[in-house]
Amino acid sequence: MKGGRVSIPEFTFSLDDDGNTDANSLSLELGLDLTPTFLESALDRLVESRSAYARLLAADAEDDSEGMGSALKADCKASLQSVVASVSAVEAFYAVVKLSGNFVPREMTDSWRRKGTARRRQVGETLRRAFKQSNQGAMNSKRILKDIYRWRDWAVHPSAAYSKPAAYPEIRRAVDIRFCQFRYRNSLVVAGCALTLIHGLMDQGSPQTRELENYCAETLEKIADSKLRYDEEFLEDAKQAGP
Repeated sequence: MKGGRVSIPEFTFSLDDDGNTDANSLSLELGLDLTPTFLESALDRLVESRSAYARLLAADAEDDSEGMGSALKADCKASLQSVVASVSAVEAFYAVVKLSGNFVPREMTDSWRRKGTARRRQVGETLRRAFKQSNQGAMNSKRILKDIYRWRDWAVHPSAAYSKPAAYPEIRRAVDIRFCQFRYRNSLVVAGCALTLIHGLMDQGSPQTRELENYCAETLEKIADSKLRYDEEFLEDAKQAGP
């Protein structure tokens, strides 16, 4: 299973002078790294979002208000799910990294807890230490994290308050701001950022423990299809969408 891991926490086997054997009971522990799964899900939802976006533009060209309304809702739904899956992939990656070494001292994590340090800052600092990033590399990672966690917060902490309508650029109409936030061109960028961060660290980073190095080598193969799929199906659209 993609992302599955098996651990044997404790097992001893001994042989005495008379040739008798003794062994304790064998136990297995299973772990499922959801990083590859979340990346696949993010891209699956992107396909749905792209289709809805195409329907929206077609409906706009025909001045089909009902069609535009239906397409806006479908695009928003798929885009929102893609954004959540993209950031969840980063969270799953971060969870494995944390277990792969004591990268952050206890005093720092205690300080984060007392001060309520933003999640993205904790993730960024842990990744910086775990992969011994250069100053420029750490800055790039933190910029990506700042951007994608902003979208995550909009998705998982939605406001119920009324807001002024926002102009949807491609159809030049005023809509609820959520339709502008969660649309194909935005979720496309978020998925690309998540993939760039995860794939880049696994492929070009400097893991500081053997456990993390092994994990990256194994998981890089598991996310290779997602990276290739994004590059082939979405990269050109992402370049047009901009930062």
